Parts: sequence; C-alpha cells; structure tokens
Amino acid sequence: MKPGTKNLLFGEHQIIIHSLFVARAWWRLFGFPKQLALWACFFLHDIGYWGKNDIDGEDGRNHPELGAQIIHWLFDKKGKSEYWFIQPPVWYEFCLYHSRYYAKKEDHPISSLALADKMAFVITPWWIFLPLAKLSGGLKEYLKLYEHNTTSLREWHRKAKESCWDWIYRTMEQPHPMKGYYTSWERQKGDAQVPPVEEG
Repeated sequence: MKPGTKNLLFGEHQIIIHSLFVARAWWRLFGFPKQLALWACFFLHDIGYWGKNDIDGEDGRNHPELGAQIIHWLFDKKGKSEYWFIQPPVWYEFCLYHSRYYAKKEDHPISSLALADKMAFVITPWWIFLPLAKLSGGLKEYLKLYEHNTTSLREWHRKAKESCWDWIYRTMEQPHPMKGYYTSWERQKGDAQVPPVEEG
C-alpha cells in the first residue's frame, strides 16, 4: 500500500478524524460551517494523497489537485456562496490553496482553509496524532526530511503546535484584498521553522 493511501486510511490525515478536526478548527476560527461546499472541502482537501508515494516529498506535494478538481466539479457551477468572503466560482482555488506549497509556488494568497487545516493540527491531541503518524509511516518519512536531534516526539509535538498557532495568529493579521484569503506570514518573515525531533 502506498504511503499516501495509508495516510488517508489510518494516518495523521485519516479522512474522517482529520476532517472533523478541520471542521472544528473552522468553527473556532470563523464560526459554524453552514455550507455543504465547506464540509466537502473539509473531507476532500487531502484526498489527493491516495496513491501517492510520499507525504511531504515531490509526489505528495501535488495532493491538493485532486480534491480541488472534485470540489470544482461539484460546486463551482452551482450558484452563489452563502459566505460573503467566498465569491464564486472560487471553490477550486479555495481548496487548492489550502496548501502553502501551492500558494508559494503560484504566488497566490492562501485560503482560509489553510488556517483551519493548520488549526486542526493544533487542536488534535498528541495521543491521537502521534500514534496515527507512526502507524502510517508518515512520521518516519517526516523525520527523514528534517533534522531531528534535540527533543522527544511529545516535546516536538508541543513545540510544533506552538509554532503552528503562532503562524495562524500572525497570518490572520494579514488579510488579503481577495476576501477569504490571507498573506502567509512566512512569505514576509521567511519559511517557518519546524522544531527538530528524535524518535521515542
């Protein structure tokens, strides 16, 4: 089974668990999600991991495309959004640019879905996130991509949540003229640093 598929079935992006945390995060940041298209984005934004050979590598970075294409087909031709800050037909972009990688690559502001996605990590307890990440192999891949020599996994998770929340807070202070989008804080301050970690 490909790493991306495992990640969706029983990893840190498990399609039900992660999606519900994204929905809860959206509720905390922007209010209760009333529109069907938003719920579809919560559950489909990471579906492109299916069949991917990695999570954070060259293959996995393209994961937003499939979900964005499905969302576009489902909702972009279906009339107006009930959210004043999401103007149709932009559900494709809204889903695609939950990825900071894609936003930076295409010089586009990130969507508010990116904030909810990161907030989901912040509010997911370590006793859910770490076992899932270990089970799918996603954490092992992550540790190979980044240096890790100072802290335990629990401590890394705590520091990573603090770093993520700091990014969310600073980014929300920079709303983009395009409503529903933000200028990522790291675009002006340099790439956000992820704390190193040791397995164990």
